[in-house]
Amino acid sequence: MRSRLAAALVFASCLAASAEQQATSDARLIRVVGSATATAAPDRAQIDLGVMTQAPTAKEAAAENAKRVEAVMTALRQALGAKAELKTVSYSVNPTYGEPKPNRAPVVTGYTVDDVVRVTTGDLAQVGKILDDAIAAGANDVRGLAFSLKDPQPVRAQALREAATRARAEAEVIASTLGVKLGRVHSVDAGGEPPIVRPMMVGAAMARAATPVEPGTLDVNASVTVTFEIVD
Repeated sequence: MRSRLAAALVFASCLAASAEQQATSDARLIRVVGSATATAAPDRAQIDLGVMTQAPTAKEAAAENAKRVEAVMTALRQALGAKAELKTVSYSVNPTYGEPKPNRAPVVTGYTVDDVVRVTTGDLAQVGKILDDAIAAGANDVRGLAFSLKDPQPVRAQALREAATRARAEAEVIASTLGVKLGRVHSVDAGGEPPIVRPMMVGAAMARAATPVEPGTLDVNASVTVTFEIVD
């Protein structure tokens, strides 16, 4: 008895699914894609500052590196105060070799220590000063500078609203041209890209003068795919 009841339920479920699929396949649909880009001024900067030192021994190179990094960190804390957000993102010790000679193993002539400190700040007006102070204190390898948004959601929401509005407008143009009317929304799919982080390459030549920095703007892209049913 139970097996018959289970079989009946399965059969009913299959009939319902089949009916739903048939209704979907019979429905007349218009599918459109709306895209939009929202622009915003960045409110966060990320700076990677490197200190590279070389010495005949690893111990000497590490000691000199530690001294310079401490000077750089002190300069950064003085520039940023209590708002300083600093962290070490990489540290390496590598041997350096002399000129290769035929049939002879490479000879270690010294060691290089590389320490990279990341600075994150919301005070974009201070970015140029941060670079100048860090370089003056001993940073000799500025790895990069990137601007971003602390909270990209409001900007993404704006882009999604604009994309959805454009999708609806396109669907209405198509429906009007074909002499039909839009019905209910059959399906919606939202997509897009995360905010584009704006990187800047900072060369050693920038250390020779006050460093001008222009954050510019960031773009947040969104797309909305909407499928409408057609009604007479």
